[in-house]
Amino acid sequence: MDVTLLLSKLPDLSCERNSYGEDLDIVNKALLGESDKEKKKEIILSWIKRKQPCMLGRLASTGKQNIQLSVYVVDDNDIALGQEHLKTYLQACRLEWK
Repeated sequence: MDVTLLLSKLPDLSCERNSYGEDLDIVNKALLGESDKEKKKEIILSWIKRKQPCMLGRLASTGKQNIQLSVYVVDDNDIALGQEHLKTYLQACRLEWK
């Protein structure tokens, strides 16, 4: 099934105020206000370094102790480019990760 069709079936929660905590609200706002994928990765890794409950996640986000963490961003532009683009992009991310 086409991912854009699946996404269109999700409920629109934009009118509701859902919060998972002030720190995540701040990160979400920063992510939604940024278009550059590398900057989005930096925002995510910065949150993980400070707020991730799992110590391994925190260590991995810093690159210390030979623990690695890979972050790949799929954004609205990727989705708008369609299923084939997403498949190609995610496969490239997977190959880079390995």
